Amino acid sequence: MPEAPSPSIESTARRIRLRRLGIDTYQEPVLYMHRDCHVCHSEGFEAQSRVEVALNGHHIVATLVSGAS
Repeated sequence: MPEAPSPSIESTARRIRLRRLGIDTYQEPVLYMHRDCHVCHSEGFEAQSRVEVALNGHHIVATLVSGAS
């Protein structure tokens, strides 16, 4: 019997909600996440990591700023 195709990364990836915070970062894309976020833990992200953010076919690379509430 043929094996079932493995699910794609996109179909199994966890998603997080994005929103604009209105913080002036001098036009540098910055991503703020709580340091206890499941994504930070699972991916091993630390402060000042560069991460790719994708939404609706658009991609940016942002600097991660992590911290407490």
